[in-house]
Amino acid sequence: MPKKTILLIDHDPLSIKLEKILLSMESYEIHSVNDALEAIKLLESFTPDLILMGMRLPGMSGLELIRNLKSHSKYKNIIIIAVTANALEEEKEQAFAAGVDGYITKPIDITTLPNVIDSYLSKKNE
Repeated sequence: MPKKTILLIDHDPLSIKLEKILLSMESYEIHSVNDALEAIKLLESFTPDLILMGMRLPGMSGLELIRNLKSHSKYKNIIIIAVTANALEEEKEQAFAAGVDGYITKPIDITTLPNVIDSYLSKKNE
């Protein structure tokens, strides 16, 4: 069975580093970029099973990128989980309206992140 691929998109290199460490231990293939335009370029070459996406991105907001991806047939079935330090209910509602499948607030719970990701990927395979 091929490894599941995850794309990490976040302007914060420390967040990406933490997510990579936690998810690499679970045998996922991890790719990462620091902004929306890099993500769009990278997505031309592969389609991940899941995207962990920061909401504050240089060049284009996370919400804009989510709407962009969900509007294209090639990307609309990718699981997208928003990751943000903003716990405001309004932002959460906007993220779900844009098309995210899940929402995680920072600081990331290092004890549960791998299980959360696994549960989303398992649902996709049902």
